[in-house]
Amino acid sequence: MQKKYVMGWVRLKPGMRDAFLKEYQIGAEATRREAGCVFYDYGISSTDPDLAIIMECFASEEAHAAHLQTPHFKAVWAAFERLGARGDFEDVWSDNTKQSSVRF
Repeated sequence: MQKKYVMGWVRLKPGMRDAFLKEYQIGAEATRREAGCVFYDYGISSTDPDLAIIMECFASEEAHAAHLQTPHFKAVWAAFERLGARGDFEDVWSDNTKQSSVRF
């Protein structure tokens, strides 16, 4: 089954980082509890305080589509529209992945 990965870069309006993170954290926590969520994480660029970076993976296209219908996704998208200036997203589908483990 193909997993769906989404990478996102959200340019926030100047000074809106803290307000965005407050709302985004709630949505991120709810997303991580979804049955089809493999991982969901985000961070702020170390060189640009107004650039949020989003990394997510869902077990399938269907799981991601279900995520897009949740109330918490809709609330986060509303926060993007209100507090963000621009968003760029890349979708990647993968049915052939190789897992590697390294001991340190």
